[in-house]
Amino acid sequence: MIDKIKKLLNEKADVERELIDTYECRIMGKIDTYNVTLNKHDFTYAKSVVNKGVGAGCVFPIDSRGIIALETQYRFNLRDLLVELPAGRMDEGEDFFACAKRELKEETGLVSDNMKEQCVYYIQPDFSNEELGAYLALDVKVKGDQELDSDESVNVLAMPFDVCEELINRNIINDERTIIGFGLAKVIDGIDFTKTTNKDQVISQILKRIEEDKVKLKEEEVDVSYTYVCEFGFARDHIVKTPKLINTRRECMYMKSGKMVIPVSKKGKIGLKVAYMPAVDKKMVELPVYEEFAKDSKF
Repeated sequence: MIDKIKKLLNEKADVERELIDTYECRIMGKIDTYNVTLNKHDFTYAKSVVNKGVGAGCVFPIDSRGIIALETQYRFNLRDLLVELPAGRMDEGEDFFACAKRELKEETGLVSDNMKEQCVYYIQPDFSNEELGAYLALDVKVKGDQELDSDESVNVLAMPFDVCEELINRNIINDERTIIGFGLAKVIDGIDFTKTTNKDQVISQILKRIEEDKVKLKEEEVDVSYTYVCEFGFARDHIVKTPKLINTRRECMYMKSGKMVIPVSKKGKIGLKVAYMPAVDKKMVELPVYEEFAKDSKF
């Protein structure tokens, strides 16, 4: 099976890309729009991709008791608060490991002498070439206070391992990087801890805290710097007032929504596909989208 997948990935994609438009974003890189021609099907379509040019680091921090250090952060593009793992963009000259280690210290005040790479993956290869390096940080300890930028508002939210899993199941934790990081920690790294005895009480306290942070960390729009409309949706640069009462800018990408499906057979086989990803200009293995699953009996 592995050889079959490698063969499919190594076959040359009969695709041509012609750059027809470029827009320079303020901090997110640039938006390149291509005419993508699928020669086999004699079909051409326009595709916009975010060419970020820089990756990011993310870290799953857990201490010896099984307590995970998450954080609450208001995401202006969603107009909502998210519960997330510590993560951030790489600085010039950094690698994924250095970025993840720095973000852990800056955003939570924690450090770990036992960090290991989980994997490096494309966040959204159909629309962006951004890669994220995911790391597991074991036996984390408090080193100092947070070291946030002046326009950052991030609160640390600690919770037991099984409580985190429950909040993912309830869709209260719904950040992609966090869900992937937890899944890697549990399934690939084999992390697990004794069940929390007063679980319902702990969850109730965490939910109350999340609601409080929604109010404390909320940002208000002051103005809009630019709007650029493209094939996947649009990019907009907002001027917002932070909880610290300073004006800053939040560059946001608003993309069209889609549905992903995980088809599993009675024998436990997962239905995947090999597809060309315009943003990274290569073939990749991925799950089918809902529309494909609905039309294709092979899944």
